[in-house]
This record gives sequence, C-alpha cells and structure tokens, in this order.
Amino acid sequence: MENASKALIISAEILIGVLLLTFLVFMFNSMDTFSQTVNSNIETKNVNEFNSQFEAYNGRKNLTAQDVITIGNIARNYNNTEEGQETKNRIIVYLQGAESKYANVHTLTDEQTYEFIEKYSVENKATFECQITAYSENTKKVNRIQLKMLK
Repeated sequence: MENASKALIISAEILIGVLLLTFLVFMFNSMDTFSQTVNSNIETKNVNEFNSQFEAYNGRKNLTAQDVITIGNIARNYNNTEEGQETKNRIIVYLQGAESKYANVHTLTDEQTYEFIEKYSVENKATFECQITAYSENTKKVNRIQLKMLK
C-alpha cells in the first residue's frame, strides 16, 4: 500500500509539472503574439504619420510655390536618411509645366529653390496641383508624387 501511495504522489507531481510546463509554453506564445501585434501597430502608425505629411497636399489644386518646395524638402530629407538611401524606397517628386531644371523637386539645391520661389511665387503667382501616384510595396510609404503647374 505504501508503494501505491508513493506512485500516486509521483504521478500527481508529474501531472502538475506537465500542466505547469504547458501553461508556461502557452504564456510564452501569447506574449510573442502580443509583442508582434504591438510592433505591427507601431510600424503602421509610423507609416501613417510619414504618409500624412504628403497626403495633406494630395488632390489639392491651390498649392503655392512654397508648398511645392516644402514637399520637395520633405522628400529630400527622407532620401538622405538610411532608409531613403535604398533606391526602392526613395521618394521622387516630379513637377510638370515649369522649367525643366525644376522638374525633380526632390533634388533642387537651396539656390534653385530660391530661384523657383522667386519665379513662380513672386513674379507670376503660379498655382500647382498635387497627386500621389505610388506607394512603395516594401515600406507602404509614399514614393512618387506628381506636381503640375496650373497657371
């Protein structure tokens, strides 16, 4: 009888150990899923915040020369970051209807931006239209913007 009670105690200890290990594995998996969800939500929030810088201008037809330069500067600053250095992640801001030297707004130098503002804001008060034409498949961030001079 004594051996049977010891066997029962040992089997109960093993059962409790197995249940405890199962619970710990379950908790570990739950925490992993939770952390993946949190990381995914943070990444989505960061992408949305980034895109909102450009989406504020999307579809507008009353942009000024200063707005065009602002869009170009945001793109240039991003392209100078580590993530933006990769060709597939670069933002291209193309301008139609203005002189060809201003076509790639994201590459304008400070001198060219001053000339652009003087020519299209001070001299002739031009207005521009903005359309976001593409988002990166990898990062889901804006990577192509089309600007068009209206007048």
